[in-house]
Amino acid sequence: MRNGKLKASVISIEALNLPEKCRMFSIYEKYYENASREKFEKDLLHKDKVILLRSQFNNEIQGFSTLKHINLVLSSGKKVRGIFSGDTIIEKEFWGDKALNLAFSLYLLKEKYKKPFQPLYWFLISKGFKTYLLLANNFPEYYPSPEVKTPKEMEEIMDEFSMQNYPNAYNFETKTLCFGNHYDSLKKDVAPIDELLLNRYSKIKFFLEKNPNWEKGEELVCLGVFDWKVLSNVIYKILVKMKKSVYKFFGQLNPSATR
Repeated sequence: MRNGKLKASVISIEALNLPEKCRMFSIYEKYYENASREKFEKDLLHKDKVILLRSQFNNEIQGFSTLKHINLVLSSGKKVRGIFSGDTIIEKEFWGDKALNLAFSLYLLKEKYKKPFQPLYWFLISKGFKTYLLLANNFPEYYPSPEVKTPKEMEEIMDEFSMQNYPNAYNFETKTLCFGNHYDSLKKDVAPIDELLLNRYSKIKFFLEKNPNWEKGEELVCLGVFDWKVLSNVIYKILVKMKKSVYKFFGQLNPSATR
């Protein structure tokens, strides 16, 4: 039974206490093969922030997403900055909850506000189609995309990001990361891809074409451009959520008002 909705908070990795880390890993190992506590802790040390998702019912952690700030300099001298999403997992009974999407969008919005005229990107590596769809369904400009060829500058950004963070695992041709046979991979019943999904959703089919070894834990390097189009979409969603909250509030005061 689902215990209400989720609430999100962003804290530094240093602020995590031991019980919180234990709970995070217990969720992680439930959904991933070859999960190692040592590797999990080591990965946390290389991140800057974490979005914690807690149940509004009992305040227990039900999911999380780690974040890292990325700064690159391209061959042209252009400076690039972005946010990298690391390990991200949510308990199954809360799949579909929008708390993470909203919290991450607001985090990007705050970062964009700091330097409004400098490009800001979302760096993402995806071993499952659901993570890829988060990018494809929320960013008007993203790569790789089934609709357009990845521009050369975007390819260079993806290459620089990958070589800075995963130099021994990166394949320049496929834009994928292969960490070997013992790398964490999604358990087979977490996000299976069947013929129905392939025939129904072209973006899932495209993901499979770009990352055919996803079941082995291979990651597809992805990039989203955070610009005014995304900003307008975020603002719209915030306004819609605020409107629903207002209706709910007045509905509780006067049930007949929302009928």
